[in-house]
Amino acid sequence: MYYSAKERGFFDPAIHDPLPVDAIEVSDEEWQALLIGNSTGKQITPDANGYPVLTDPPPPTPEQVKVMAEAKRQQLLVEASMHVAPLQDAVDLGEASPEEVIALQEWKRYRIALNRLPTSAGWPDNIEWPTPPA
Repeated sequence: MYYSAKERGFFDPAIHDPLPVDAIEVSDEEWQALLIGNSTGKQITPDANGYPVLTDPPPPTPEQVKVMAEAKRQQLLVEASMHVAPLQDAVDLGEASPEEVIALQEWKRYRIALNRLPTSAGWPDNIEWPTPPA
């Protein structure tokens, strides 16, 4: 197996012809160790000599952090809505138990809290995520 720092990938000479000009031979054992180590959240990157090594991924950019926070909020809103819908149905049809009425109010408050999370100053560095109802 060969590794190309420029291409940031592995190449098998039986399949890839020609190999990248910067390709460095990597033993099967080293290649397997890199692939197994990669499954722990590490990434394969070239060292100063172009040899593949496992490194921690770079921290997310501020924009990526914002995208991840908004995605989390949207997912939590979807989950909250899935709890609200059947409870609201029971209330609408007059078939809700007192416990279901209370649960509906709690899930709606939670959903409101999620929607009211500030998305301006400090977002998303200092998010205090609301706690979902039990």
